[in-house]
Amino acid sequence: SGAWTNALLDGQGSSAGTDGGTLVLASRRRVQTGSLSALDVSGGALVDAAGTVRGGAGGRLVLGQDPSSPQGVRDTNPVTLQLDGDLRGYSMQKGASLALTTASIAIGAGGRSASLSLAADFFSRGGFSSFSLDGRDFLDVTANTRIAPVATTWTPRADARSAASGTCRPSSSHLPSAKRTPCST
Repeated sequence: SGAWTNALLDGQGSSAGTDGGTLVLASRRRVQTGSLSALDVSGGALVDAAGTVRGGAGGRLVLGQDPSSPQGVRDTNPVTLQLDGDLRGYSMQKGASLALTTASIAIGAGGRSASLSLAADFFSRGGFSSFSLDGRDFLDVTANTRIAPVATTWTPRADARSAASGTCRPSSSHLPSAKRTPCST
C-alpha cells in the first residue's frame, strides 16, 4: 500500500510512494487467500509543508490466471480462486482496480454452483472503484441481483497533520453520492 508521509513534521517529503502500487498473484491451478490475510493496494497520503493532506491513488490487484501461461493451458485449466482474506484498495482520490480470473463466477444468491461465488455487495467493499471479472467457463449474475458499486474512500482523521510519517492511516467512509468518483465493472 502507499506510504503516509508528513513533510509538515519531518521538514521534507514528497508524494512519491503514496500510490498503492500493483500486486499480482497468479497461478496455473489455484490462488487462495487465508482467513486473516490482507492484500492491500490502498493509496497513502502526504501532508505537505503547508499542512494540506494530499491522497495517493489506489493501486491494482490482480488475482487468478497466470497471464504468462500458454493460451492452451489457460483455456483447458482455468485457475480456482478462493478469497477468504481482506482485499483492500482504498484511496483519498481514486480507488484501486481489482481483476479476478477463475474457472467460473456466480454473482448473487441462488445461482448455479461456481468456483467463485460473490455477493452483490462485494462491489461496495474494500475501496475498489474498478472491477474486471473473467469466469473462463461462465460468469452468471443471478435473477434479481443488483450490482451497484460504491467505492469507500479514505478521509483524513482530525489529527492527520500531527501524525508522524509511517504512522497514520485515515478512516474510511462513503462519500455523499455527489462527491463520489464513479465505479466501473
